[in-house]
Order: sequence, then structure tokens, then C-alpha cells
Amino acid sequence: MFIFSYLSGESLAVREIWWKALQPTDKFWALLSLLMNGFFAFFLNFSNFMTTKLTSALTVTIGGNVKHVATIVLSVLIFKNPISLINAFGTVVTSFGAAAYSFLSLDKEKLKIIVKKEGVTQV
Repeated sequence: MFIFSYLSGESLAVREIWWKALQPTDKFWALLSLLMNGFFAFFLNFSNFMTTKLTSALTVTIGGNVKHVATIVLSVLIFKNPISLINAFGTVVTSFGAAAYSFLSLDKEKLKIIVKKEGVTQV
């Protein structure tokens, strides 16, 4: 996409308009904010990859679903956003599913610890 905007000259035109509109002190803050945005985006992706590597893709997906549920609940509580009955039902089902997954994962980890302590070779 960037290649096409560069070849058409669009990116240069946008940069010139943007650069002329900013005062010298604004240019510093604009460049600093772009740099910080790139820095945080890199570490967000890095932490996501490391979390996936250390857990599993399913765990990361369930964590994302829990985040969506929390966003919906907070929007209802703080901003009084109305939700339909089916949305509320989906939120409840997602919450129960995430709780069940966490419970089963915890039991699996406890079983691994017991197997290691007792030296059981077959479960």
C-alpha cells in the first residue's frame, strides 16, 4: 500500500501539507508521538507472541474473549449502553466458558504436579 502511495506521489503531498501545517514545537511532539506509538505497538506484538509461545493460542484467544466481555460490561456500567438479550446471553456464555477452561486447565496442571511428585509414569 505504501509503495502505491509513494509511486503516485500521494505520500509526499500528505507529508508536505502535514509538515507545513505544524509549528516547530508541534513537529517535535508529533514525531515523538509517532515514535512512541511504534515502540508500544512493537512491544504489544512481542508480548502477544511470547504469551502465545508460553501458553497456547487457545489461551490467548480465551483471554481476548474475556477482554471483550469486560469491555461490554464496563460500557454497560459506566456509559449505560443498552445491550440486547442475545448480547447479554452471549456475554454470560463466554464468561462461563472462560471460567470452565480456567478450571480445567488448573486441574490439568495440578495433575501434572502430582504425577511428577509421585513418579507415576502412566496416567
